[in-house]
Amino acid sequence: MFRIDDVTAANALPTPGAAGIPGYFTEGNPGLGVPATKVTGDWLNMIQEEIANVVTGAGGALSKSTFNQLFTAIQTLVGSAVPTGNVAHHFGSTAPSGWIIRDGKTIGSASSSATGRANADTLALYTLIWNSTDNTMDSGAFHIQDSSGSPTSRGASAAADFAANKRLPLPDDRGRFDRGLNTAGTGIDPSRTLGTSQADAFKDHTHTRLASGHSEQLLDATAGGSYGTAAGGSSADTTASATGGAVSGSGTETRPANRAYLPIIKL
Repeated sequence: MFRIDDVTAANALPTPGAAGIPGYFTEGNPGLGVPATKVTGDWLNMIQEEIANVVTGAGGALSKSTFNQLFTAIQTLVGSAVPTGNVAHHFGSTAPSGWIIRDGKTIGSASSSATGRANADTLALYTLIWNSTDNTMDSGAFHIQDSSGSPTSRGASAAADFAANKRLPLPDDRGRFDRGLNTAGTGIDPSRTLGTSQADAFKDHTHTRLASGHSEQLLDATAGGSYGTAAGGSSADTTASATGGAVSGSGTETRPANRAYLPIIKL
């Protein structure tokens, strides 16, 4: 995309004339004396500036030898509508353009040797994570590293560390569910900090032993998870507490029905 540069072109944008009645192009009809629509300089300048402003508004520089600038600008502007740090899932094995996988790898400058992405376009995400974490958060999951990958101290700011080619780890969400941060004091998962992870757990609960004359099924954890039957031995139902307990034989984790997608985060 480039503005008209013919020798007959004006050096400055002419003041457009007053708006007339909106209409449509026609080829006219000479037999009936209907003229074809005249394409005016005002109209051409309007179209030229509309396109040029999309390109420059997306950060591009007009080029006479590049023919996909409008397409690239639209992609950039659409992508910028999604804020840096937005997390999502993708049906694919690689992250789409403008995103990166949440796999615990590092990001940094082009000279940082970061393992996830070493490029200037990571600065916004780098800054967001740097400002939201510290070297001790989540057992050091976000501990900043030098360009060789060794843990190091943080500098005065995200910009300073980025310029010093330090790496910053991404969250590692492979195999994990995302959970909403409790900011309203509802009592559900309280006192959490943004970006922290949790190990799996099984809520404390009770079991009822059936009264005499009935039987209950018991899980024999020592026999590879096989079930057996035990007769009720009391005259009334009783309860037994299971505190944070886990039993073997039914799987390696407690989980709801789910489907797996690639965890990604916006650069």
